[in-house]
Amino acid sequence: VHTAKYYEIFKETYPKLKWLHNDDKIIAYERNGLVFVFNFSPNKGFTDYAIPVSYGEDYYVLFTSDDSRYGGFERISRDPKSAFIPDREGNFIRLYLPPRTCMVLRPKSLEK
Repeated sequence: VHTAKYYEIFKETYPKLKWLHNDDKIIAYERNGLVFVFNFSPNKGFTDYAIPVSYGEDYYVLFTSDDSRYGGFERISRDPKSAFIPDREGNFIRLYLPPRTCMVLRPKSLEK
């Protein structure tokens, strides 16, 4: 709730769908600059999964359900994620997405 208020994610009426893949069970959307990524697969994890984003800058993990304080296994790195993939048009971040996890990322420009 604090993050939602702090980053004013409800200023936008609807989230912007950034990625939806039924077979992989991945959904990603953006709200007021924050990117929300969910892996609903019960047994399939992904390495370097490319998610399209709006800004061509570094993204930082604000929240991940894989943190130990939420019963997770600390598999998701807090290192910045670059939104640049050589030889690919547009802005994408590459993420490690373990099964049954979610995360919220913010672009560097939203640093407060």
